[in-house]
Amino acid sequence: QKIIWLNFDKDPTDRYGRTLAFIYLDEENANSNNVTQSLNADMVKKGYSRAISYSPNTTYKKDFESWMVTAREDKKGAWEACPRPFEE
Repeated sequence: QKIIWLNFDKDPTDRYGRTLAFIYLDEENANSNNVTQSLNADMVKKGYSRAISYSPNTTYKKDFESWMVTAREDKKGAWEACPRPFEE
């Protein structure tokens, strides 16, 4: 069993009722709301997910977009195998 912590931006769900949260694997970063240490940030930085924000939850939009651009430029994760891995 693993404990995770969730932190929310302005709205905890989107218009479809899906949970919008930052996921933390340790309590210290969750308590400090250190988004750079969230699982969400880690996945974007490593190139395994894309940065996407749903208004009004845009507090960290620029950070996530910057991390995604860096991952793409450095050809990390999915960006290594495909130039547009997250596009339809």
